[in-house]
Amino acid sequence: MTPDFLASKNGQMIAIIMSEDALEVRKLAQDIIKQKIYDQEILDAAANRVATTQVFSYDHMHDALAWLAKAVASSENSRYYTAIKQAALESPSKKVRKHAKKSLKKIPVSQENQFMPQA
Repeated sequence: MTPDFLASKNGQMIAIIMSEDALEVRKLAQDIIKQKIYDQEILDAAANRVATTQVFSYDHMHDALAWLAKAVASSENSRYYTAIKQAALESPSKKVRKHAKKSLKKIPVSQENQFMPQA
């Protein structure tokens, strides 16, 4: 695969992560887990979305973002501990908080090289 293809594929995935299409977001999160898609650019976008979303366009988005939290945690990358912890503590969605809290158990605790969510 060429770098251009990977860049465009990442761009497509990030566009889905940032979209308001809850079904597509959830499907992508499930694919990230199943296919072990642990590209940092994609995981950064997913972690940022989970940690910073304060308004949910409709009920299905709660489920989709809970799946995104699980997807980020499935990487077991300590880089995302702070972002997922932020979602576990601060998300306005009870479902996102619950799944983010559970997901924290999969991520090693570390203070080094942490991804910092940006609103």
